[in-house]
Amino acid sequence: MPMPTLPAAMADQLRDVLRLAADAAGGAQVRLHMRSEQDVRFELAATSDDESPSCAAAPLAAGLRDRVLESESPIVVAEKATRRLFVMARVLGPSGDAIGFLTLDGGEASSEHGSDPDSSILRGIATVATLAATTIASVYRSHALTRANGNLRARATVDGRLTEIMRDGGGLTALVGEVARLTGKPTTLFDHGHRQITTASSGGTAPVWSPAIHAVLTDHDADAGDTTETFIVPAGGVGGLSRRKIVAPVVAAGEVFGWLVIDEHPSRFSALDTYAAHRTAAHLASELLVQRRVARMAWNAKSALARSLIRGTHTAEDLMASADYLGVDTGARRILAYVHEPSHARSNECVDQTLAGAIEHALGVEVLTTRGSDGVLLVIEAPADRPNVSLVHEVKAAIASATARLCGPDVIVGISSVCEPNALSRGYREAREVVHCIDRFVGRTANNVLAVDDLGPARLFLANSDTSAIKAYVGDVLGRLLSSEPGMADLLLTLQCYFDASRSVRASAARLGVHENTIRLRLARVAAATGLDVAGDANDQLSVQTALLVLRLQGHPTLDAIGTRVPADAGAAGTEPTEPASRHTGLAPGEASTGRKTA
Repeated sequence: MPMPTLPAAMADQLRDVLRLAADAAGGAQVRLHMRSEQDVRFELAATSDDESPSCAAAPLAAGLRDRVLESESPIVVAEKATRRLFVMARVLGPSGDAIGFLTLDGGEASSEHGSDPDSSILRGIATVATLAATTIASVYRSHALTRANGNLRARATVDGRLTEIMRDGGGLTALVGEVARLTGKPTTLFDHGHRQITTASSGGTAPVWSPAIHAVLTDHDADAGDTTETFIVPAGGVGGLSRRKIVAPVVAAGEVFGWLVIDEHPSRFSALDTYAAHRTAAHLASELLVQRRVARMAWNAKSALARSLIRGTHTAEDLMASADYLGVDTGARRILAYVHEPSHARSNECVDQTLAGAIEHALGVEVLTTRGSDGVLLVIEAPADRPNVSLVHEVKAAIASATARLCGPDVIVGISSVCEPNALSRGYREAREVVHCIDRFVGRTANNVLAVDDLGPARLFLANSDTSAIKAYVGDVLGRLLSSEPGMADLLLTLQCYFDASRSVRASAARLGVHENTIRLRLARVAAATGLDVAGDANDQLSVQTALLVLRLQGHPTLDAIGTRVPADAGAAGTEPTEPASRHTGLAPGEASTGRKTA
């Protein structure tokens, strides 16, 4: 059996002890067996004479070994086949457990001493065995203390280096790089979303590909994602790992921020590697917690700045000083979006930040937020080189997409026009008025994101008047056009197209696919049915346009939903945008084309 590798100084000490014991026992051969690191078997650790054949022939039966380990005093064993006597004694460790045993060859049994344990020669050998076992135990205790001291020094070095990096503000990348240098192994940091944040290799070591963290966690327990203890993931398994990994969860305040992963390359793991991973993960957690607090402070500061910009209660100099510190341009034009939430679904600060981040990503502009009692206000940068109408359309689309994913169907959003820096309070009023109109006439089912341009100046009337009075007003204005009589739906649709086309007969006819005279005929029929001259009287035009706006807000089946038109400058370059296809085209019952074209 090959002897295990021992530190050179310790191996020399053990050989010296065994040789002294052999000399004291009258030239007996002595060997030492120690428990293996796996604690499952005993291995030959040292001998007094490495070439002694009798040592290799010493008895090692399991039952005999157990007797030796349980006996407080040495025992004498006689081997019948060779008529040799052996004295065996256990070696105790620092905790009092048996960690090994000594075997002394007492020579051939003879009439001089026989196998009687009370024989003076055997008693002398037993005494030597006891002293040797005690001395060997002292050697192992000394070595254990030396090794523990070395481990403590190594751990202190790790803690000292990590503390220096934290003191110098090195950040996440510096911490990961230092643990890679200390362990000599590739190290990777993943966030809670399983994305790789940073990776590092030790000096002179080529970068090593790191598998995705979910592949690493797959080969650990099912609840590994929630553990706070550092663990080692074996190679192979479901994740197909080629080498073992040390995984240290990065946890602070009960929250898992991510995982630090060390690869077992190019050398095997040591206890110091596990300690370094654990301590680095603790420092990473502290750093991430500090970054979160700083980000929250910056977020709160930007929220306060947004509130000040809207209210206009601070001097321009004070606003500019705060904005410069936060990196905000106070001279930029902005669009305000008021996100109104039902009382049972108030979002928190994290949702506000996620919503603002999603809109920033979609539009590529800065988004400030500030929270009110019943919703959040988004202050969206409006670049000067982009057309106002198309920019508002892009903002609508981005907010509709983000709120659908993050806020649910009960949220309604009002969007202002593009505002100059000194007109943000006006934009706030516009956005709130739009929200009031949606809340009163649309509800929280459809058309939940509208801009002020979708409603026009009629929003003032709709947002501030009695709802029942407005509904009665619509019935009074449109009268028979709301009935189920044949042709009334076509007249309503014609009115919508007429106003959407800026009261152009030609454009209305093109949109509906009819002759221009047909449009004139229908307008005449509207006048006959309602008494309103929408072709020539400005007051009548305003009355009908306001009534149509209410119908479209309410989702009248004949009319296109409000806010569905694509603005002209939002189309692709070099193309002419078109209206959505009308659901009603052609002639109404009883209508006939005159065939005449009139300018």
